[in-house]
Parts: sequence; structure tokens; C-alpha cells
Amino acid sequence: MLSLPAALASLPRIQLTLPGPIPIQPLHNLSRKLCPSGTTKLFLARDDLNSGLAFGGSKTRKLEYVIPHALASGADTLVTEGGLQSNHTRQAAAIAAHLGLKCVLIQSPWVESGDPNYERLGNLQLSRLMGAEVRVVGKDEAAGAPEMVLRELGGRGRKGYHIPVGASRHEFGGVGYARWMFELGEMEERMRERGELGGSGGFDVVFVTCVSGSTLGGMVAGAKLLERVRKDAGQAALKRRVVGIDASGNDIMAQRQLVLEIAKRTAKIIGLEENDVVLEDVVIDDRWHAGRYGHCDQATAGAIRDLATMEGVITDPVYTGKGIRGTMEAVKGGEVDGNVLFVHTGGQTVLAAYGGIEEM
Repeated sequence: MLSLPAALASLPRIQLTLPGPIPIQPLHNLSRKLCPSGTTKLFLARDDLNSGLAFGGSKTRKLEYVIPHALASGADTLVTEGGLQSNHTRQAAAIAAHLGLKCVLIQSPWVESGDPNYERLGNLQLSRLMGAEVRVVGKDEAAGAPEMVLRELGGRGRKGYHIPVGASRHEFGGVGYARWMFELGEMEERMRERGELGGSGGFDVVFVTCVSGSTLGGMVAGAKLLERVRKDAGQAALKRRVVGIDASGNDIMAQRQLVLEIAKRTAKIIGLEENDVVLEDVVIDDRWHAGRYGHCDQATAGAIRDLATMEGVITDPVYTGKGIRGTMEAVKGGEVDGNVLFVHTGGQTVLAAYGGIEEM
């Protein structure tokens, strides 16, 4: 079993996820439908089950390496921001409650929705239930709001700690998913021993949804480090591809540059050289974002229903629904083969704010 390199193992971390590597679930029914020949097998990494705090998800894993810096600063209040139905803000609220901290959430309408539940249920409801102070501001006010809140807290004798959107712009925002790549390597070893992985003996392609960039950026850096450790241990290299499925609708080159910046920053932190990661390592497929962030089209809703009715797994219309749609289309179109993994990063809690997608 491969151990974490010293540079990564020594980083301050507070464990917010459940112990041990997350489960990887074979999608037998969906695999048979998408690839009747059996040359491609589809699996699901259940990172939506990674924590007992407010249903967990990808941001909880990222915050394991961010929160130690908040605590070291002496902060008593977490301050962070996102859209009205942000998964990140919900998870920040849960962690604050768990650690006995206060939490101020700055939330703005990134998505125009005609659903009356959009501004009341879903993640917003859960964040308020967990005691977070939710401040809804307009798009024009959002940029300056965190600094204003920090000043206000200071004036009242409190100390806030700002976590940028999705923790992605934080220096340590990519480290959680760099570490996750080593968990994946551990799971591959276990699955090989149980005879669950044929072919290369590993996952040939790993798909993950990408918006703010630090999940994919961390995985890109972590994959590089994992291969270096495998090589140093005399193990054969795995020709693994890590592919982001864009759910933002933003300019694709800008998205790739954002992820590259995060991957390079993470690489330096975990013991690699910045130049070990290059733009060609950042692969993002922008065919499945349904036009814009937060918008669910009929094809995305159809993919959500397929996974639900064929495998009993729930995804959301903002992130993972678009990610699984892109993964399914790539398998169905013969663009990938072998062992294909989609990383389910959570977000189902937003469904209450998207009424009617089951009928689209």
C-alpha cells in the first residue's frame, strides 16, 4: 500500500470526512445500457457520502485543509460566500456548527429561477437550520461584502476568517483532492485484489464536475504525485486521464487556466515543482453545461432520471447531474473505454429548490 509523501502527510488537517477511503460502486445496469459489448465498465466514487456533517460533499473534503488555518488565526466566525443554493456555504455552516464557531454566509442570486422554493428551501434552508447567519446581497454587492463583514465583526470584538467561493481561491483549497487521489489508489489496490477491476487494473478515465476549479485542480496535481510515488516504488505507471465536465458555461480557456493555476499552486504545496503540471494536463469537456450555471435542461434531467431509475443513485441539476450526463454520453459514444469512474461530489440537497425536474 502506498503511503502519503511527507510533504502531503505533514500538512495541517482537521478530519471532517469519515475515516477510510470512500466506497466505489459499480453501475452494472447503466454500464450494460451504455456499452452492451461490455468493453467499458462504469463506476461511481461516492464522495457524496464522505461525511456525517450536513450530507458532506466535495467542499467538506477541501475544508479539511482550510479550517486549520482559520483556527490558527484565532477566528471565532467563518465568513464565506456563494450563490443562493451553494453547496459550499451549506458545508461551511455545518463545519462551523460542529466546531462551535459562528458562521456568516454571503449569498447572491447567481441563478434566475422562477421556482418559489429557490430562495427558501434546499441548501439555504439547511444553512439557516444549522444556525448560520445568511445575508442575501445583490450581484453588484457580492465582491465587497466579505471585507465589509470582517470589518463589522472586528468592530464588535469578534474575529472572522474569510474563505473564498468554494474554497477554490484559498491557498490550500486544492489539497483535499490531491490527497483523495491516494485514497483512489488504495481503493484500486483493494478492488484488484477482489477481482473487481479488469483490463489495466485501475481506472483509465476519471470524470468529475468542474466549476470553481479546485476539485479538478487538486486531482490533477495529486495524480502527478501519485504516479511519481508509484514510479519510486517500482510500480508500473497507470495511463490515467482525469477529465473535468464543465457545469459553469464560462469560457473554456479561462476555465482551464483557472484549474491550471490551482493545480500548480497545489503541486508546490504537496512536494512537486510548479512546472510538473502543464496546461495539457487540464482537460475540460464543455459540451454538457446546458448553457449556463444552475440551469437544468431536458437532457440533464434525463441523465439524472436514468441514474436514479437504473441504479437508485440521486444527483443534482447544478453539478453532478451535468457531470454524469457528460460521462454517460462519453461512454455511449465510444469516446472512452475500460474502467471509467465518475466522482459523485454531492449536491443532492439542492433538489428541493428545483421542483419539477422529475417531469422534464
